Amino acid sequence: MIKYFLILTMLSGCGYQAPKELNLTTFLSDAIAQKDPAPFSGVILIDVQDWRIIDRVKSYRNTKVLKNQLFVLGDVSKQITAAIALKLVDEGKLSLNAPITTYMPELGSWAKKITIHHLLNHTSGMGEGTSIVGKTGQFLYSNGGYELLGQITARIEAKTFPQQVKAIAKMCDMQETFANEKADPFFLKSLHPNFEQGWVEDKKGAFSRKDVRKEVSQNPSLGIISTPEDMMKWSKCLHTGDLLSPSSYQKMITPGPRFNHRWSEDARYGYGLQIQKAFGSLEISHSGKTRGFKSTLIYYPQEQVHIVIMENISLHNSSESRNFGMHDRVRKVVIDRILTPPVLD
Repeated sequence: MIKYFLILTMLSGCGYQAPKELNLTTFLSDAIAQKDPAPFSGVILIDVQDWRIIDRVKSYRNTKVLKNQLFVLGDVSKQITAAIALKLVDEGKLSLNAPITTYMPELGSWAKKITIHHLLNHTSGMGEGTSIVGKTGQFLYSNGGYELLGQITARIEAKTFPQQVKAIAKMCDMQETFANEKADPFFLKSLHPNFEQGWVEDKKGAFSRKDVRKEVSQNPSLGIISTPEDMMKWSKCLHTGDLLSPSSYQKMITPGPRFNHRWSEDARYGYGLQIQKAFGSLEISHSGKTRGFKSTLIYYPQEQVHIVIMENISLHNSSESRNFGMHDRVRKVVIDRILTPPVLD
């Protein structure tokens, strides 16, 4: 309790206002301790105005999970890819409104109506690869669109996508963030001995370690690898640093097409980010899952709250609420205790 009041005192000194009775750490600890319908194995980090409120590690079985452990980001990779593209916009090398054939003229006639903007906010009409399954301007979540975007930025820079990830990670002092150069788990392990494969649930509900075998072409959409501490650095660098110009950052967080999400029926998509209102506060987020891994990043600008949740476990054909049960519960505590704190007598 003494430690908690010291944290509150420090937060008050940097502008965070909260009643003394608001024991956020207790509520978070209780939420994390609750039994899930599915096992949780990973790391939870929450910073409020640059003060670490909680860092919690919870592992599956007797395995050890560390705060500096490597996790595959899954769909959260898209916000890094989007930032790489917007850096090129800032440098005058890429135009959001240019047809993608400007940069890859060998693409077919289907590509002439698709712009970089369409790729960034999933309105290109593309499904996986280059199959046309929707109209340009219509929201259709597309890994293939981001993989194409990664090819375009690599061509412009004359660098591989992993090299581009390394460069942008360096700008944010992220020393353990990278994209794998080969679709080979043994190559990955040889370069990064501390990387451990994630747990994968089979159709019978049993869990086992499975190799990550992702094609390098999937890096821009699903395959970037990082640690929880690096992703906290990323969240702060992107949202409160000077990684992008004000104009490009504003474009990234501008609400775009509407889509249904378990948190909101009025969720909007920006560039690699989900934008919505949470009880009057702006919420900028993205979740992702891939074989053996899950992750969620959330940022509340007004309250200056950053949330990073990363897991090395994935479930078999499960609902979003089962997949992200712990993530949703931690988010709810932050909303209840910071965004909409109780009125005390």
